[in-house]
Amino acid sequence: MGLALAVTPEDAWLYRARASLHESMSSEQLALLDLEQAHWRSNGGYASELVVLLDRAVAVPRGASTEARAAERSLRLRLAEVLSMSGETDRARAELTELVRVNGKDHAALRSLAALEDKHGTWDVASTAYRRLLPLEEGEGLALVAVKFADACERGGQLGEARTALERALQGAPENRAVRARLRDVYNVLGAGRELAGLILEDAASTSDPAAKSGLLLHAGRLILDAGDAPAHAATVLEEARMHLPPQPPSAGPRAEEQEMLMLLADAYALMGHLADAQTRLDIAAAAHKGRRSKQLASVHRRRAQLELSAGDSKAALTALTRSFESDPQNAALAMELGELAIEQSDLELASRAYRGATLMKLSPPGSSEGVPIVARAHAYYQLARIAVAQGDRRKARLMIDKAVADDFTHEGARHLLDQLRAG
Repeated sequence: MGLALAVTPEDAWLYRARASLHESMSSEQLALLDLEQAHWRSNGGYASELVVLLDRAVAVPRGASTEARAAERSLRLRLAEVLSMSGETDRARAELTELVRVNGKDHAALRSLAALEDKHGTWDVASTAYRRLLPLEEGEGLALVAVKFADACERGGQLGEARTALERALQGAPENRAVRARLRDVYNVLGAGRELAGLILEDAASTSDPAAKSGLLLHAGRLILDAGDAPAHAATVLEEARMHLPPQPPSAGPRAEEQEMLMLLADAYALMGHLADAQTRLDIAAAAHKGRRSKQLASVHRRRAQLELSAGDSKAALTALTRSFESDPQNAALAMELGELAIEQSDLELASRAYRGATLMKLSPPGSSEGVPIVARAHAYYQLARIAVAQGDRRKARLMIDKAVADDFTHEGARHLLDQLRAG
């Protein structure tokens, strides 16, 4: 047999045959070594026979010495591995669970148990095994386990539970991209905006590509601003984001990312009480459109109107909101907002134009933000009726109020005005 193996050392069957010979001679250890070779060289063949030999080896009395316990542990780990590979999951789990019961810090057993549960999608059990494994790991090993723990938590619907593990892993392996990516996911799920912004700022600092750096800084600035308590920090980050924007030809139109930066900067400066700086950023955003109307430009003018209102300048606010509506004349919410402000400023002609624009829009389909909701159109008709009354045109007022009630019979103001018009 030895001669045949010397000639064809890759022949798994020959190892299996020699293992049988060793078994017949009660040389169990040699038989196990040969059967391991047969199993390996056949890519997992002879698994059931290998399980039998491993079971026998585990059952051999060895005493209570440290060496004996180590030998038994090693055999059990191998038995669990072969059982798992051959589909005997329950037996594999039982072997590993027993090893962990005997020694709760058995690193290899915990790793194997976690991998087994991970493989079979029992995420709660897998996450428990990874959680027990975490204190035993350091450095890159901890990073690997923390990421696997996060994956198991996410699949079990509990991604937030991985936060502490990932934060500890990041301290030991601050450049590990997988850890950073998973921790960003966790912060996103938990709504931990400040922490997420901190990670993104670190990424931006290590990025040399201007476009990538600018995008990361924009994301971080948005998060800091959303947190609401550090507008000055947000402004600093967003100004740096603008600084790193790659240049573009003078003839090019407005860039969406720069428009967002300017809008966010206006918000940040407004929160700081620096209204002039906020207005300047909005002026820059508007100028980039070179007079071309668009929904984006409408958003800029609308933000300017809100800024003017907060400063107490209703006249300037009305001018800005009018420009906004002119840039996006199919925006129902904008039309209603302009109509309301125009009435407050006693500009009935402008209010009438805004509300009439709303009534001419298509009705919104269910679940859509396009068009005008029927209740909004009813209110627009109601306001047009009120304007007509104020202008002494009762016939037009009756026509408008009939349409308002037809759209929304529950509109109390419209019903009350209809009763008044009927009464003469």
